[in-house]
Amino acid sequence: MKKFLIHLFLFALLVIAVDFIIGSTLSYLQGRTIGGETKRVEEIVDSTRADVLIFGSSRAFHHFDTPLMEDSLGVSCYNCGREGTGIIFSYGIYRMISKRYTPKVIVYELLQGYDLTPGDNTQYLPWLRRYYNRPGIDSLFWAVDPMLRYKMLSRMYRHNGLFIQTLAECVRPKIAPVKGFDPYVDTLDYEPAPLPATKKKTIGPPATDSLKLYFMEQLIKDCKHRGTKLIFTVSPFYKPQGEPAQRATYAPFIRMAKEYGIPIIWDCDYAPISEHRAYFHDGVHLNRAGARAYTLHVMDELRPYLRAYGVIK
Repeated sequence: MKKFLIHLFLFALLVIAVDFIIGSTLSYLQGRTIGGETKRVEEIVDSTRADVLIFGSSRAFHHFDTPLMEDSLGVSCYNCGREGTGIIFSYGIYRMISKRYTPKVIVYELLQGYDLTPGDNTQYLPWLRRYYNRPGIDSLFWAVDPMLRYKMLSRMYRHNGLFIQTLAECVRPKIAPVKGFDPYVDTLDYEPAPLPATKKKTIGPPATDSLKLYFMEQLIKDCKHRGTKLIFTVSPFYKPQGEPAQRATYAPFIRMAKEYGIPIIWDCDYAPISEHRAYFHDGVHLNRAGARAYTLHVMDELRPYLRAYGVIK
């Protein structure tokens, strides 16, 4: 029995050592990537000091042409959007950014699915796991799943699912976003099927995730406390439902914006873009031409707020 316990102890030490070595090596490589999404997230967390930041999901990432915004507005801009993420990821990113500096404006592109709808919230955490030791990040994990406080003891687990990508981006990254912006290049070549008529008639107030609403409210409060102005946007969809139905799905955000005095730029059904397939990659995302057209349009809507906030003259 004693011999078994000694072997068990030595095996546990070996597992801990291997976990520490591999996890530490991946953390080191993470900081040595030369491009790609890993490098972009590193720049967001540790480097950018842009005046205007874009937050949100893939619609933020692919719809806001930040180089064009910089040239037109005369202020620094960076796109912090990320595919398949919403407020849980965005709030974690914001907490790390706010430890370094206070951005003047955050433009948050809302999307019901990732910012409001109930679901598996652990899906938003993989890109935050690497930053688990940063101040204020661990509590975000515990709020999503209390069991994660034990899983996150493993350094390897913090890089789970991102091993190959990290290694590849140290050698030959696939994308090279400029100011965080990476447009879709192809064009929608089919007509997306409309929602069945029965669904159109039954659309009402959406189911809400209390945790997502909590983090959205925390983002609002933190921005207000630190002096960052927050602006909500809803960019174009391809031939969306009528405005009343769309507004119903975003009702919790509209109420929250009204309560805290946050402007909402409502362009989901902006006809000069939403009615033209040539501007879309699919029914939800704009392509390069669409992103340029929308950015030029939304800048006209942003300018009055940026002047009022003293960001531009």
